[in-house]
Amino acid sequence: DIMLDKKINNIASMGNIIIDSQLSAYILKDKANFKILLRCPLETRIKRMSDRDETNYKEKIDETLRREWSEARRFKKLYNIDLQDEKVIRELYNIIIDTEKLSIEEIVDNVVAEFKKS
Repeated sequence: DIMLDKKINNIASMGNIIIDSQLSAYILKDKANFKILLRCPLETRIKRMSDRDETNYKEKIDETLRREWSEARRFKKLYNIDLQDEKVIRELYNIIIDTEKLSIEEIVDNVVAEFKKS
């Protein structure tokens, strides 16, 4: 994790770059000019992943909850980051989008519109 964070910081230093990473907004903080958080309710995420991976819904939810629990523990231990801290999230991200009922095109339109405002 730490080595990857250093690499992300080095890449971010190049400028004019897009980085897709679960923790990049936290790691880069002021280095990142525009931070986007895409969200979706658990049930919708599981359905999308099950459809995409052609897997059983129950298996996918178990796998996802285990992974998210493990990540939450690791992020808290390594970085003291709580991905559920709404106050920090609202302060950190420029835009937070609930993708549940949006198409990819609508998401892109929202991001572009918000980016142009910044």
